[in-house]
Amino acid sequence: MAYLTHYELSIIEGADSIEKIIQEESEENFELSYSLDESGYTKESSKWYDHEFDLKRISMKYPNSIFKLSGEGENSEDVWTKIFKNGKTISCE
Repeated sequence: MAYLTHYELSIIEGADSIEKIIQEESEENFELSYSLDESGYTKESSKWYDHEFDLKRISMKYPNSIFKLSGEGENSEDVWTKIFKNGKTISCE
């Protein structure tokens, strides 16, 4: 049984647009393309278990940008935010 989460991705700092990044990354990453719409909001609740690995990789491609990924799981107490910059992560639950 899958555990579904709503995701929201944004750029806190950086020159690139979230739309451009999501469009480029969606071509290579099915879970990202299924989870997020072109603006970074939840497209469909999903089981994007590799989100941290994927965002670390993406943040390394855009080292001058700071990304914020928020999630809300099926359990109402499962709310978190992760910040990514150049392959590093800070998590807040």
